Amino acid sequence: SNKKTPPTIWKALSSETVFRRTVKFGFIVEEDKELIEKFKIKKFPTVLMQRGSKAEIKELYKGEMTFTGLKDWVNLHSESGMGDKVQGAGGGKEESVEEAKPWLVQEVPELTAKSQSDVCFKGEGLCVIYLKDG
Repeated sequence: SNKKTPPTIWKALSSETVFRRTVKFGFIVEEDKELIEKFKIKKFPTVLMQRGSKAEIKELYKGEMTFTGLKDWVNLHSESGMGDKVQGAGGGKEESVEEAKPWLVQEVPELTAKSQSDVCFKGEGLCVIYLKDG
């Protein structure tokens, strides 16, 4: 982007409930020449999607720069999990993934015995944990 900070539309997309757990959003400033060359960016703003098991599929967004347009485009390729259902042990009550694992859609998830694997200890990347007294 030719802006110094991510635009509001980008923040809204990256915090959308389903995208927050299924899509990674990045932001590159125009001054970062190395990345601009690597991704072969010719004009600003540009939205580029990389997908595939090794990010081998690259696609430029050609629609209008609106929240709805971008959301629909990203949603076509996201593993949204919309409507995914899980069943309790013994075939109990069926519930959505969000109901069964609410920490997957929380901005700052609480680390518990049930959530610890999904939140920190089974994933990749950095995990910062705040421990309070009491």
